[in-house]
Amino acid sequence: MTLTIMPKEYINICLAGTGTATIDWGDGTASETYTLTPYNEDDVSYLLVGEYYSHSYSVTTSCTISIIGENITSLHCYENQLTSLDVSKNTSLKILSCYRNQLTNLDLSKNRALEYLYCWENQLENLEVSKNTLLKELNCCENQLTNLDVSNNTALMNLRCSNNQLTFLNVSNIVLESLAYDYDKSISLNVGKSTGLITWEIINNTLIISGNGEMPDYTYNPDYKYTNKVFSTPWFSYINSITAVIIEDGITSIGDYAFIMCKSLTSITIPNSVLWIGNHAFVWCENLTSITIPNSVESIGDMAFYRCENLKHIYSQRKTPPTIYNYTAYAAYVFSYVDKDTCILHVPVGSKNKYENADGWRDFFNIQEDIIKDTEFKTLPFEKIKEYLLERNTKSEIIDMSELSDVPF
Repeated sequence: MTLTIMPKEYINICLAGTGTATIDWGDGTASETYTLTPYNEDDVSYLLVGEYYSHSYSVTTSCTISIIGENITSLHCYENQLTSLDVSKNTSLKILSCYRNQLTNLDLSKNRALEYLYCWENQLENLEVSKNTLLKELNCCENQLTNLDVSNNTALMNLRCSNNQLTFLNVSNIVLESLAYDYDKSISLNVGKSTGLITWEIINNTLIISGNGEMPDYTYNPDYKYTNKVFSTPWFSYINSITAVIIEDGITSIGDYAFIMCKSLTSITIPNSVLWIGNHAFVWCENLTSITIPNSVESIGDMAFYRCENLKHIYSQRKTPPTIYNYTAYAAYVFSYVDKDTCILHVPVGSKNKYENADGWRDFFNIQEDIIKDTEFKTLPFEKIKEYLLERNTKSEIIDMSELSDVPF
């Protein structure tokens, strides 16, 4: 494979595979040969697969890097100012992560084994993936694509293609688990078989999540200082401006880290179809003053409400207290920094004694029995919600990442 880079002080490349790889850094220095780390089938994180190799440059002109290796299965070359990338001879490649570069073309026609492709934030005008039939995950956001044909990619599970110039997207013969596209643009979408698809959109700072089934679990990126993305939530760039979240009926879980650091969040609507709230789901939602946990919720994950310091009312509609997951190990973290002396826990009539003796709930000083009827989740028609939200207008702010140091991930 070859990579052409613009003048750069240093470069990082991550490789995985079997055998060896010889790297010619393209600046006249001696080539280097490395023994590759095998590709781990159980670890498909684009941040963790393989070993990193670095090189410092003193030249001020562009360089072409050559990498020779017959069994390279994973290549990570993101954020390196690449202007070209040729992987046509690397037919064993399963993971390619080349995001945040300056690529205008990417030929993957020979890479039939490719399963994971991350090429967001380049300058791609075309992306042909019809021959990559094993592709499971594709993130091509923030390019200049006018067309994206994934009709042959029947193994595709996760697709991210927002912030392009697409006007039509057909995923009718694919059973997707998640999809991110340009909701705010005039785009025609055919979802076909993806009846369990979880979709989302933001209308004037309100995040609306729709679909059927489990919300994906998201992750924390410990290398955020280098990637500028702290969490994998698709709405991460909006987290400081989201003031309300509406989860529509049909969603059965709230994923790990789903709304972490949504510091402007003041309102959350959870339907009676949600069965559990994931780990770290509402960490640092410091402007959330009340939350209703519907009757359907059976369990709440580790640190779910950590640092929700202004919570004044929690309405738990379930007569049997939801299980606090892994209470023994993380008892101090689920509601840590919630003032349990002043926050009122509202529970169904006849269930106060159960909450007073339940792990994680007994810590609340003020538990009140209210008349709470187990009702089905109801909303206005979706178009009416949109009409109302479009009348609102708020501004987003810069996220202060330094505050993450206090969160025990």
